[in-house]
Amino acid sequence: MAAVGLLIAALTYLGIQVLKPPKPRVEITSPSNNARVGTPIEVAGVWENVSRTKNLWVVVLPDGAEKRYYPKGSGSTELRDNGTWSQCVEVGEPGGPQGMFTLYVYLATDEQTRAVRERLRPELPAYNEGLPTLPDLGVLMDEIRVSHVPNGLADASCAPST
Repeated sequence: MAAVGLLIAALTYLGIQVLKPPKPRVEITSPSNNARVGTPIEVAGVWENVSRTKNLWVVVLPDGAEKRYYPKGSGSTELRDNGTWSQCVEVGEPGGPQGMFTLYVYLATDEQTRAVRERLRPELPAYNEGLPTLPDLGVLMDEIRVSHVPNGLADASCAPST
């Protein structure tokens, strides 16, 4: 038994993880931090070591006196086999006021996703007005800031899926 402990200590010293699953990683790669964006935009990134039982959420938070969180994509953002993901999201309104937004990406369980979907049903005010507080959406994986500008001046955009 002492030999097993010694082996684990030696492997750990060498930087080799023993009996510990690799840490999940989800990052936003596009748009870049502080990009000028129109609406809608494609938020895209990379992932690794994420269980397919997890749900990816992009959350939009406009700057302003009254914080309103806008979870996007219903937690159904596809984790592609090539280690990438993307979600087309609204950031502000076309022709609406310019301003700064924070984009967050979360990993959520099915239970957390169900709870958020329940709060975002189309017949409820939060569907269009956003949420005054962010429900438990799991683990915050990454965040960036973007500036909403008129679409003709934007660095990034996307076509909503039909």
